[in-house]
Amino acid sequence: PEPEQSSRRTPTCPSPSAVMDMGPQTGSLVFVIDDFEFKANTTVLYGIDSSTDGLYSIDITTGARTNIGRLDPNGAPTNVDPNRFNTPVGLTLDTSTGKLLAWNNSACIGSPGASCASTNQATGDLVEVDPVTGAGTVIGQPTNLALSDLAYSPVTGKLYGISSRLYSIDVNTAATTLIASIRDAQGATVRMSGAAFDAAGTLFALELANTVGQTSGSARLFTVNTSTGQASEVGQIGRAHV
Repeated sequence: PEPEQSSRRTPTCPSPSAVMDMGPQTGSLVFVIDDFEFKANTTVLYGIDSSTDGLYSIDITTGARTNIGRLDPNGAPTNVDPNRFNTPVGLTLDTSTGKLLAWNNSACIGSPGASCASTNQATGDLVEVDPVTGAGTVIGQPTNLALSDLAYSPVTGKLYGISSRLYSIDVNTAATTLIASIRDAQGATVRMSGAAFDAAGTLFALELANTVGQTSGSARLFTVNTSTGQASEVGQIGRAHV
């Protein structure tokens, strides 16, 4: 599968399932948050950042960010470490256990001292993230699958991965099952940047728009049928780069 662009999630209200994904921002920001997630029974918003491979907490009133820690505390930007989580992009909450789950698209693998840029390899890791330290523990690494985001259904208790395809993921083993390609009403494949369930169990997903090879335009918000992958447009969000 094609590597996916990272995504950024902005809460609509302090609930683990009521979130909306927005695209990565550049400019004055010192880093890019790739995904956001609220922790159950708290008002803490967590963000994961693939530029630092770390977990952050975000003050929902001021927007202030606090670095909690790297997913691999032993990794460093120029040192190869087989356990380093080099591209964590998706973050979701397993509401049945309270665990933060992340998806890591690639790792830094090679000879000690080599540059990570030259040794990145697709992995596809499902990772449990410690909300206190930021440390990640691999649950499973079943495939080289690259995803844009994870979404956990509070109604069915199932975990999904999304890109231009929809997958179900076993929360205990990370085994992935392809459900379907995601297609709009015209039958065109839609590549998503992020996804989240609402409290009723409806999967919402945001289109990845204005990327390389795509025309400029306003990204669309969809609901996605978790059985068929059929995407139904809710509307456009008025932004081209998400």
